[in-house]
Parts: sequence; C-alpha cells; structure tokens
Amino acid sequence: MLSALFPSFSRHSSQDIEEELRRLQRKLTVAEKLAELTGYKLFHNHLIADFITSIFGFGTATSSRLKKEIRLIFLKELLKEKISGIITTSTYQKLEDDTFIKELIETIEGGELCFVQLICDKNELLKRAIGESRKRFDKAKTEQEIENYLNKGDFFSPIPYKKSLIIDNTNATPENVVKQIKDFYNL
Repeated sequence: MLSALFPSFSRHSSQDIEEELRRLQRKLTVAEKLAELTGYKLFHNHLIADFITSIFGFGTATSSRLKKEIRLIFLKELLKEKISGIITTSTYQKLEDDTFIKELIETIEGGELCFVQLICDKNELLKRAIGESRKRFDKAKTEQEIENYLNKGDFFSPIPYKKSLIIDNTNATPENVVKQIKDFYNL
C-alpha cells in the first residue's frame, strides 16, 4: 500500500514544469512505476473514492465507511483469486484510519502487506496541489483545499501496527523512490 499526501506539480513556465516533472512524483506515479517493475496489478484508490463521493459527498460518514468496506471486500477477493500482487494507493490519516489499518492487516493475514508512506515538505506539497494530473480525479486541487484538508487531521504520523517504509519524496525522482521500495521489501 502506498500512502502519501497529494503531491503534483506547481504552476511555472513550461521549462520549470518539465524540470519539476523529472524530480517530483505523486503516489499514483510511483505506484504505476512500481507495478510496471514488479508485474503487480495496480488498484488506484480514487477509482472507488471518486465514485462514492460523487453520490454520498466528500467526508461524510457514509462515504468514509463505504470506501473502507469496499476496499476490504476487494482485497479479500484478490486473495481468494490468488492474484500474485497488488499495489494500491491511499492517504493515511492517524486515528481516523487506525481501525482500517488493523482490519487490513487482519484481512491480508497469510499474505504480505508492505506499507510505504510518501511524505514531503509542506511547502512543496502546497506547490504540487495545482497540477493538471489532479484534475482527472476528485482530489484537492488548490493550495487552500490542501491547507483545509491538512487541518482536519494528522497526515504525517507513521502508519502503526506493522513495519513500514517512510520516504521523503520532496526532492526524489519516481525512479529513486521505486528503487528504495524495491530494495527495502526485496521485490
């Protein structure tokens, strides 16, 4: 599971954007590259999240519950089908997600669960909020939306209950991040 905080790229000249794209990554970018390297299937969290929030709204008790329940059902089915590996994206919020993390660990019992938490400098995170790639999904797209979201909880604490890899991707390339994940988990 990859957990990160909405990175994207900032609004500058096309040369600056080109330079940033070589240096910055989003959790989906890293997940795509890791899936390509490992041959694992990619399950992008926003495929479920956007569908649910389009009906039940963002941040409602119903949408939060359904997103978690559907992810667990989906992962249980993957285990039944003996899919060799899956990479999924998500954002970890301490306290709100701790029960889900426990349920996830219990669901994957007998399988291997590798947590990776991507973090970056808050100022860099705010700069990344306005990228074109974010518009495809129902994600925070402005610095103010990111600020509002970050003020709702603790997104910087480590994921509990299981060993996890924390990578500061403020200045790392996607390829470098994928190499760190591959090396740490012997993929």
